[in-house]
Amino acid sequence: MIRKISKSMKGVPFLMRTAGALPNKQVIAREGILGGAKKKFETYFYFPPVNNSNLPGILLVHGMSVYGIDDIRLVELAKNLSASGFFVATPEFLEIKKLRIEEESVENIKETYISLKNETKFFDTERLGFFSVSFSGGLGLLSLCDEKICRDVRSVLVVGPYMD
Repeated sequence: MIRKISKSMKGVPFLMRTAGALPNKQVIAREGILGGAKKKFETYFYFPPVNNSNLPGILLVHGMSVYGIDDIRLVELAKNLSASGFFVATPEFLEIKKLRIEEESVENIKETYISLKNETKFFDTERLGFFSVSFSGGLGLLSLCDEKICRDVRSVLVVGPYMD
């Protein structure tokens, strides 16, 4: 019984940090590049200060905001996830940042997912999930349906995607 309660309480520190009731642990943020042969995407990487290649990873895609990966809401979410024990990558998609809806976004998200999957030194690539907010969530879901990556995705969270 105690084990069940303990497992269900794992998310409480994340919720408390998000609400501002618990301070963030020190999180390391670095700039880098993700992408394949076709395109490169400016990316912020967030990880706990402990060097641990067994961490689960999250590809966190920004919503339609002119601030892109510098949107303070996205930055705080990435820091809170990282403080909770995740390696987090937030690539910037210029067309989404410019509030444009384009088919290439689906391919761009897919390309960054594949690129991140090859970053073996930072996290356990067998434990890579996808998170997105706003309209980009729908674009991400389309990306994840591709047969090249659909079997590799370990978790998906989309908040507020477009639905018709």
